[in-house]
Amino acid sequence: MGLHGAAVVGTITSQSASSIAVKDNNGSFISTLSMELFSDVNYGKPLIIPALGLELRTDIYVQVKAANLTDQYHVLMDRCYASISSLPTNSTFFNLFVSCSQDQMTTMHENGDSHHARFSFPAFRFLEQQNQAVSSYYLHCIIRLCEISTCNDFKVSQGSK
Repeated sequence: MGLHGAAVVGTITSQSASSIAVKDNNGSFISTLSMELFSDVNYGKPLIIPALGLELRTDIYVQVKAANLTDQYHVLMDRCYASISSLPTNSTFFNLFVSCSQDQMTTMHENGDSHHARFSFPAFRFLEQQNQAVSSYYLHCIIRLCEISTCNDFKVSQGSK
């Protein structure tokens, strides 16, 4: 499952959500995954993007959260990346992190330990957009809902800088 959001000058301009159906031994339920952006490490202040975008290297704090998820599951991000197109298959992209590695500018704050996963990265610009006054990109995250007993088997590199 994945979440996608639009970006301006290295930042997402809109949050996104996706509903999923989960089936376990106790039946089925609907959970909603959402991606939110914040301006602080405590994830308390939503990121407000000015009309002219963000300054390059502004820290962007990303949270992917599951609502209506039973206590036996946690949210685990397998991969997050930025692309210059909302349809990333035919687009330039930049991996913020993938399963066992992460870009040196990406900091993983929490992953696979609760109903939300969190990381941060500094706003950047793709080379293809360096001559544009305001550039845009899209943030994509591949998410796994894992049972608490198995999350550690799937975790990405956890080291914080």
